[in-house]
Order: sequence, then structure tokens, then C-alpha cells
Amino acid sequence: MKRLLILFFLLGLALAANGAHATPIDLGERFPDLPLEAPRTPQARHYLGLPEGASFRLGDIPAEVVLVEVLNVLCPHCQKQTGPYNQLFRRIEDDPQT
Repeated sequence: MKRLLILFFLLGLALAANGAHATPIDLGERFPDLPLEAPRTPQARHYLGLPEGASFRLGDIPAEVVLVEVLNVLCPHCQKQTGPYNQLFRRIEDDPQT
């Protein structure tokens, strides 16, 4: 049991050290060009204008603007934000020139 606790502690330290080198994105900066897992359904890939593949980058999406919002499903504040995001989604769906 003691070894397991030490292992988890060391793993936590390693993960924390990795995150310490991360630089937050400032307002107006571009999102890092990271590989992301591709949508699993053909409909979702088509919606984003992506070909088949295991991964993609935001720059692969043929759009002038790509909005990225990271939400935590367990966060009550994030849950309240889903309403306005859904409204924005519907407005864009109704008029893509919005």
C-alpha cells in the first residue's frame, strides 16, 4: 500500500512538473496547432469539413473563425454557459454569415 501511495505521489509530481512549463494563451493569441482526435461520425467530420482520419488540427477546418471553448461537465458555472453557447450555435446554423 505504501508503495502504491508513493507511486501516485511521484506520478502527480511528474504531471505537475509537465504542466508548470505550459504557457497560458493570452487574449488574441492563436490556439496552439495541436493534433486533436477526429470526430467519430461522418456527419460530425462533414460538419467541420474534415476528411476521414484519426486526428486533425484546428487549421484543417475550412472556416474563417473557429471558436474553442473548454467546459467541465461537472462545473455548475460551465453548465450555465451551455445555454448561450447553444443559442450561438443555432444562430450560426440559421445564418452561417452571422
